[in-house]
Formats: sequence, structure tokens, C-alpha cells
Amino acid sequence: MIKFLCNSLILILMVLITSCAHSEKTKTESLLEVVNIEINVWLDLMPGVSPGKFHLTGEVTLKNISDEEIKDISLTKITVYSSYDVVYSFKPYFTNKMEGNNFNLEKGITKVFRFGIVEGLKIDERIADNKMINIKLIFVSNKGSYSYSADSIQVEEAY
Repeated sequence: MIKFLCNSLILILMVLITSCAHSEKTKTESLLEVVNIEINVWLDLMPGVSPGKFHLTGEVTLKNISDEEIKDISLTKITVYSSYDVVYSFKPYFTNKMEGNNFNLEKGITKVFRFGIVEGLKIDERIADNKMINIKLIFVSNKGSYSYSADSIQVEEAY
């Protein structure tokens, strides 16, 4: 009987912890909104560049939809998928387009940020064959994390 009660208590605690974690994620993700995103992806196949390089750059417009300031926003990771396979996962550069090093968003404010790869990455054959990718961006701030997915992005070729 004691073993049954202990197992029941552990199960109840696990359910509560899982429920709280889900609630916190939903709360965090409702603080920030991607208003607009522009992503450019290309393979540098120019003669003399060996091996070719994968490049990704973009701009994202973020809006604070919470009731308080969001501080220290950063883009901590970009994951690139081709046919549901992870092809690349990296920390991009992330800058505020207009205000230099200001990574805070006051209540209701919208800002444009630039992101990308400083130097290209070695071309993965899965991208060279498919030419269509999906991307997941992970933003982190003092309020938690926020993920955004962009699907069906065409990979261009530069010769």
C-alpha cells in the first residue's frame, strides 16, 4: 500500500511539473511577435571558391506584445532543415538595424534586427540536392525563449 501511494505521489508530481513547464513556455512565447521576416539563402558556387559555401542572411522585425519591457534579446541559434533532417545548427550574428547595440524592446515597440552567418558554411549535399529548406530561429531574452519557424525557403545559387 505504501509503495502504491509513493508511486501515485510521484506520478502526480510529474504531471504537475510537466503542466507548469508547458504553461511557462506558452506565457513566454506570447510576449514577442515576429511581425516580418526576410531571409536570403544562397550557395556560393563561384569558380575558384573551393569548396562552395552556404550563406544565410536576413532581417526580422520583432514586436513586444507584453505589458513590460523585454531586455537583452538575442538570436541564440538557427537550425536549418532539409526534408526534416537537421543540416546546420549555428549561432548567428545578431544586430539592431537602426540603434546599434540596443537589444531591448519597450512595451508595444517594434524593432528590426539583422542576422546571418559571418562566413559561409561548407555546402551539405542535402541542400545542394534539395534547394528548399526550413529554418527555426531561437530568440532568448530576460523573459525566456521564443522560437519561430520559416518554411519552404528557396536556396539560390551564385556563380
